[in-house]
Amino acid sequence: MGLSAQMVGWDDAFCARLAEAGRHRVIRFDNRDIGHSTHLPHLGVPDIQALMLQAMAGKPLQVPYTLRDMAADCIGLLDALGIERAHVVGTSMGGAIGQELAIHHPQRMRSFTSIMSTTGNPALPPPTPEAMAVLFAPTPTTFEAYLPHYKKEGVACAARPRLSA
Repeated sequence: MGLSAQMVGWDDAFCARLAEAGRHRVIRFDNRDIGHSTHLPHLGVPDIQALMLQAMAGKPLQVPYTLRDMAADCIGLLDALGIERAHVVGTSMGGAIGQELAIHHPQRMRSFTSIMSTTGNPALPPPTPEAMAVLFAPTPTTFEAYLPHYKKEGVACAARPRLSA
């Protein structure tokens, strides 16, 4: 899944249909610092807004771990499960992690599907203002506040970017 999204964002019925249709196992997992994954509070909470602005400006980022590190986590999970090669699907930041897998571990991938992701090339159109507002908003800390935020985020991020002539 993407930034601040848990594995439960992948709908149970959808995953079951994928598994039944293709005779495949579906493996969902949480990335670092989200859901049931390893949490690293001693590294501090990154300022997502500042990091996104720096990235969009092409500036180097100072972060406790990278997308490449998170791709290595995926390889570690495949190793632990005894899976040599997998079909990989990533949404948003998960798509960026998948790109790192494709670049650095292509032999471990059967296929790759990237959903709502980008290469990070600053020449590409940016997200819509609505999506930027949701992405830059602080992540809610309660379940009651998270659900409406998550819905708003999904609607805003699924909107098509506005291209100017």
